[in-house]
Amino acid sequence: MKEGLSHDYVRGIYEDEQRCLWIGTRGGGLNRFKDGKFTVYTTRDGLGSDHVLTLYGDTEGCLWVGTRGGGLNRLKEGRWTLYSTKDGLFRDYIYQIVEDGKGNLWMSSSEGVFRVSKRELDDFAQGKRRFITSVSYNTENGLSAANCEGGVQPGGWKSRDGRLWFSITGGLAMIDPNHLKINVQPPPVRIEEILVDNEPLELPQPIRLAPGKERFEFHYTGLSFLTPSKVKFKYKLEGYDNDWVDAGGRRVAFYTHLPPGSYRFRAIACNNDGVWSKGEASFDFYLEPHFYRTSYFYGLCLVAVALMGTGFYRLRINKMRARQEELVLLVRERTQELQGAKEAAEAASRAKSEFLANMSHEIRTPMNGVLGMTELALDTELTPEQRDYLSMVKASANSLLTIINDVLDFSKIEAGRLDLEEIDFGLRDSLDDMMKILALRAHEKGLELICHVASIVPESLIGDPIRLRQILVNLIGNSIKFTRQGEVVVEAKISESTNRQDQTDRRSSASGSLETCILHFSIRDTGIGIPENKQRAIFDAFTQADGSTTRTYGGTGLGLTITSKLVEMMGGRIWVESVLGQGSTFHFTVSLRVQDQSKPAEEPVDLRNLRALIADDNASNRRILVEMLTHWQMRPAAVSNGPEALFVLEQASQKGEPFRLALLDAQMPEMDGFDLAGQIQRRPELVPATIMMLSSANQSGDAARCRELNIALYLIKPITGSDLLEAIQKVLTGTLANQGRHLPRSPLVKDKAQAPTSDEFNLRILLAEDNVVNQKLAVRLLEKQGHRVTVAGNGKEALNKLEHEHFDLVLMDVQMPEINGFEATAAIRNREKISGEHIPIIAMTAHAIKGDREHCLEAGMDGYVSKPVHSAELLEEINRIVSVSVMGPQIPNH
Repeated sequence: MKEGLSHDYVRGIYEDEQRCLWIGTRGGGLNRFKDGKFTVYTTRDGLGSDHVLTLYGDTEGCLWVGTRGGGLNRLKEGRWTLYSTKDGLFRDYIYQIVEDGKGNLWMSSSEGVFRVSKRELDDFAQGKRRFITSVSYNTENGLSAANCEGGVQPGGWKSRDGRLWFSITGGLAMIDPNHLKINVQPPPVRIEEILVDNEPLELPQPIRLAPGKERFEFHYTGLSFLTPSKVKFKYKLEGYDNDWVDAGGRRVAFYTHLPPGSYRFRAIACNNDGVWSKGEASFDFYLEPHFYRTSYFYGLCLVAVALMGTGFYRLRINKMRARQEELVLLVRERTQELQGAKEAAEAASRAKSEFLANMSHEIRTPMNGVLGMTELALDTELTPEQRDYLSMVKASANSLLTIINDVLDFSKIEAGRLDLEEIDFGLRDSLDDMMKILALRAHEKGLELICHVASIVPESLIGDPIRLRQILVNLIGNSIKFTRQGEVVVEAKISESTNRQDQTDRRSSASGSLETCILHFSIRDTGIGIPENKQRAIFDAFTQADGSTTRTYGGTGLGLTITSKLVEMMGGRIWVESVLGQGSTFHFTVSLRVQDQSKPAEEPVDLRNLRALIADDNASNRRILVEMLTHWQMRPAAVSNGPEALFVLEQASQKGEPFRLALLDAQMPEMDGFDLAGQIQRRPELVPATIMMLSSANQSGDAARCRELNIALYLIKPITGSDLLEAIQKVLTGTLANQGRHLPRSPLVKDKAQAPTSDEFNLRILLAEDNVVNQKLAVRLLEKQGHRVTVAGNGKEALNKLEHEHFDLVLMDVQMPEINGFEATAAIRNREKISGEHIPIIAMTAHAIKGDREHCLEAGMDGYVSKPVHSAELLEEINRIVSVSVMGPQIPNH
């Protein structure tokens, strides 16, 4: 087999006239050896079986192949023809093939020897006939044994005198085709019995059968006294069969469900030598149709149709008029049904909204008490153990609130109640704000949190910044959660599919040439990774990559589902790339509109050709910092450690091209940023004009060390491009007089003009709240600010107190017994139409789904705070409402 033979077990070899060697194998098919190469023919190529038993080539160039179970196979002119028992072959196991001088192929099998005419075989191959005739010889014909296998090769031979020799189990069998006695007398054929629906028929000619007959059996026989078992038959039912049916030795024919009509059954037979009878047995019969299938019935039907047509014609005019009236009624009924369906759909939508509102109220109301009372307790004098316990309670309550918000968001999405805003916002400002909050969590775990926005990305966009922030916070928070060491890198760029002007100046393209852009965000981490079979499932609701009871990381499995839905609503898609144990990268795209007069986020000013050295062991940080500085037309050089930085500084000093700015990472192996700054300070020839320190963790004492080492600025990572540019410009122009202090960071959402705070006033506040815990919480928070609070347990009681007392402000719960917050507010505003006064009302409610704020403002309230109420948010809203009243009469923001 090493030389190309398909199998080592060889059963036959034959050389054809073209000097090709044919090799039959047991299990490996047929091999042809030509020009030093083997070609294999198997069942895939048309061979009947891969077990080849014998080979024979005739004078006409045909190769005959006998197989085990695959019958006789002929290869002629590159085309295979298969002959099997279902085609008339005596047996499918062929041990030897020999040709006599009369145009017959003789074959041996396990049940005797048989012959087939080559002319019939050729006609079968050409499609001229459907069956072949095999004449068999066994013990009935004088063979001592039927098994002709013999166990050796060749198992058959043709001697020079034309006699054929075959090996058999009991010895040797000889057949002389030239002196073989042929039985030329065909057997006469007789029809013995005919059964119709299992009932025998008389056999007169012809016969008519009543309709409804289903099953027909024709029993026939051929008379032979020599070898009756070898008599074969063919039959044909004229009027039903198109060709003769080869029945073999079977002496009965079956037909069922014959259609009505005239039929003739014919049968012929052949003897053991394949001589067919010239005469035949036949039987004629007529199967009558049912009455409904006769011409009389069809005629009656035509008459009935004519009569019915006449009647229909007479009724046509009346029916058309009636139909017109019916159509009017149907239109009216259908309109009513559609109206009912519309009302049902609106009722279902209202039911969903009411359910979400009630769920929000019922869950947030007790959570307000838990969080609020915990905050109040933490403001009191406590032992360290008590403070630790309460801090854990507050953290757990916040975690529970996050889960509640996820569930409510998911419910809103499923109910179709979540809508997106379309407002102006600054992308980089929003990212700055978010990254500052998440940086605390990253630094606690010792992770590098890096954010990079490509310079071509527009700054001023139109969309929903709150939902975009929700997506990013979820994905970045997950990366921090599942990363033990390394980094989390956030990048934003314009997708390649976005249409934009092909300009050489990329900044001008980003500033105003886009109407709509597709932003591509990626969040890459070095965490635990996600198995490939879980990467699709993590976006399904309530599904996590690790759902076992022994999992390390918790969660509801809703965060990524909500994120996926939000991304889809914002016209984008989300996907993940992950390698288990190496980390994950989450990608998502969103479609946002660009404001008409957007400006680039960073505009380089007087920084061209300024040399700057970057020393950071993190490759991602180095790459991003180099890209930022290059975009501002500076000349940066980046190194990965302290010794390499000293070497680069020394080389630059010797060449007379010193660095004017050095950006040092505080946490580097071997030599950290402070040690490197100290080394530089001790070598005056290396000291650049300005040193800035970048740190991933705000450690105590860092500011003092900066002052000692004359470091101009100390920045906490992650550092955005706008912050870094502002810091570089300030330190290089000398605006930071005090070295080593923190640079004031610009807020992500620009603060509005400061107004007077409620601390400057002692307000009389009416609290309308039915929950006792929330009453105590609000009273305690407000009294700590110096305000006087009066409590009303429901809307009716609140109206009574307003009638008899004066108040500066009303905190109104929405869902209360007797009279709710909306009804109470409406009553107050109706009174004010007469009095001309206006008392500020702030909704303090657990209704926090989409549209609740707008509903409260439309109802006449001036402000809105959702539960659970955080003290800072409540006081900020009170400050806003009070400042409006103090700074002058204005129209309420309804």
